[in-house]
Amino acid sequence: MPFTLLCTLIVAATLAALLYLNIQMSDTSYEITRLQGQSQRLTEEGQALAETNERLGTPQELERQAREIGMVPVTDPAYIDLDTGEIIGETAPAEQTGANPELAQVPAEVAVPPAQIYDEPSAYHGMGNEGA
Repeated sequence: MPFTLLCTLIVAATLAALLYLNIQMSDTSYEITRLQGQSQRLTEEGQALAETNERLGTPQELERQAREIGMVPVTDPAYIDLDTGEIIGETAPAEQTGANPELAQVPAEVAVPPAQIYDEPSAYHGMGNEGA
């Protein structure tokens, strides 16, 4: 009788351990699937942010943002001689210079052409030997 009871306990313990391991593997599988989906979403979001960053860093976009905050193009730049610390050229605030006031009135479309990074597909012109 004790031997039969021992064998029954060993079989029951083995089945319980097998069931527990199977449940743990199933939970781990669901967790991996969830994390892979989250990783995919984060990758897509990172790519979208990189594209937005690239688009916002174009000269045309920077020029538009500068005009929105009231900046105007420089008409007569001054330079600093790093050896002597001397300022070369005449400096004045942008609104006080009367040298070229029409620069502030130039529309953004004329000043800088629109960017064509992702907005419009470029036309394919071929290698030049098509149809030959």
